[in-house]
Amino acid sequence: MPGVLTTGFVVLVAVCAALLYPTVERLGAFRTVQPTGSRDCITVPELQSCEDIALDHSTGLLYAACSTVQDRINWLHWLPEIQDRKQYEYLATYDASSRTVKRLDIAPGGKFDATRSASLHGLDVVPSAANPKELFLYVINHRLPATIDEFVKNGTVDVIEVFKTRAGSATLEHLHTFSDPSTMIGANGISGSPDGKSLYFTNSEGKKMSWRDTLQRTLEMFRASTSVVYCHVDKGCSFVASGLHGVNGIVRAPSNNTLYVASSTHALILVHEVSEDGTIVPTETIPMGAVLLPSLRLSLIAVEGLPVDNLAMDKDGVIWAAAFPKAITLATCMQDYTFQCRVPATALSVSKGKAPAPYTVERVFEDNGTITSGVTAVVHDAERKRLFMSGAMQQWLTVCNV
Repeated sequence: MPGVLTTGFVVLVAVCAALLYPTVERLGAFRTVQPTGSRDCITVPELQSCEDIALDHSTGLLYAACSTVQDRINWLHWLPEIQDRKQYEYLATYDASSRTVKRLDIAPGGKFDATRSASLHGLDVVPSAANPKELFLYVINHRLPATIDEFVKNGTVDVIEVFKTRAGSATLEHLHTFSDPSTMIGANGISGSPDGKSLYFTNSEGKKMSWRDTLQRTLEMFRASTSVVYCHVDKGCSFVASGLHGVNGIVRAPSNNTLYVASSTHALILVHEVSEDGTIVPTETIPMGAVLLPSLRLSLIAVEGLPVDNLAMDKDGVIWAAAFPKAITLATCMQDYTFQCRVPATALSVSKGKAPAPYTVERVFEDNGTITSGVTAVVHDAERKRLFMSGAMQQWLTVCNV
């Protein structure tokens, strides 16, 4: 009997190890950071804690949803101190040619209440189909609830703000606030339309819960509970995909009806076809596994897939993804109140491949945390050969010539 029990225990341990190993490896426990493409870069300290960024490809002007590291810490941990801050979240532009930062003002007369903004998160900038000189800005706004007790218990109240501006202008006109508690559970990534009336966003959580319930939140990461939602000014919001694993970034190709959604926990990009009524149909997946290094173009690095965050698409149709080569370090640094912790970062490009591989995933940039840290958004200016990288916990914007 002891021998049987011992054998059973060994088998159980082996099964558990087999199940857990891919997840542990995906978190970067055994991965070595390989610095790549980080030699011709500058940092912009005026732009701090920009969780998401977006590019106006026609002008090369970068738009950013920013904060301070302290406020991001307070929001991520749902600390009551968020109500005592002296500076609110803001939107800004960065002109890489002149290296100038411009904070954007919201024109009076709209219904946007900045004092309730706990955190500006996902961001998309889309040229107007009616007037290319006009831009629509779609911003996820995690607002403070009515009481601080409610904030500590269930977190923020998610809404989505829509603004209109002209390229280069420092003023935003508030157009609309999408608010639907039944579908806006943990709004994360966003992709807007060129008419200012509709959008897609991801819920990176399946239900509202207290940040302080660590076990429940950890278990939630492994459940197929996240979703994609479609919203229209006239039709409201509705789920178009559910039961997904760890969805995060999202981007729609402007040239066709294709929607790309990042699955962080499964290290995949989920590809969908968009229907006329706004519904989406899954068509294929792109694994963020084997990654081609620019300096070693003839060899593929066999690594477990990299967890990916926000997605963006350049004017050539190439998808860019912010990835975490050492995601386990990110979790640790989120507990660092000295702001000295550094998180390695990776920028991946995803382009159409040659048969038999339908896509090529290339590791264009990787850094050990020296000039980037915990990058959550990567944007590529294909015309001007620039790479922009920012992060929710990063104390600067990084700009590299590529």
